[in-house]
Amino acid sequence: MREAELASELIIGLVDGLQDKKASIDKFYEKYEDDFPNRRSVIQKFQRVLTWIDVNIGKETIRETAFHRRPMFYSLFLATADALSGIPRGRGPVPNLASEMTARQATAARAALVRLSEALAEEEPPTKLVDFVVASARQTDNVGPRRIRHNAVLRVLREAAQK
Repeated sequence: MREAELASELIIGLVDGLQDKKASIDKFYEKYEDDFPNRRSVIQKFQRVLTWIDVNIGKETIRETAFHRRPMFYSLFLATADALSGIPRGRGPVPNLASEMTARQATAARAALVRLSEALAEEEPPTKLVDFVVASARQTDNVGPRRIRHNAVLRVLREAAQK
């Protein structure tokens, strides 16, 4: 059930951008109960994002970092979608972000995601990551913290694409 709920949240994010979890799933189901236009393109985008994460970030990096947690994976997934092709009210797409990053770019992206994850466990995280740490600890399904995490992960992808 939790996987289906996460998949629903990710699809809603692809279609409507970052949302508060509390109301968005019910509203989305009401709106699209009978007909889901662009279903095929949304599914293709969903699969493209998952493939990109698998190829460039890897299951091991996700498993070994905080990005295995639902709120963090939500941020990674939607920041990746935004970086690849944009999402509503997002800040993407990121120029020069290839379907498959160079080894140097992928290494930089993974290292930066590990650094974000490590900051969550630090008693005194670096000043530039304090907002990210707070947004990862409280009200993780509200749109405000989601936006902060989204922007941090998007910045990682943008910087890696420039390597």
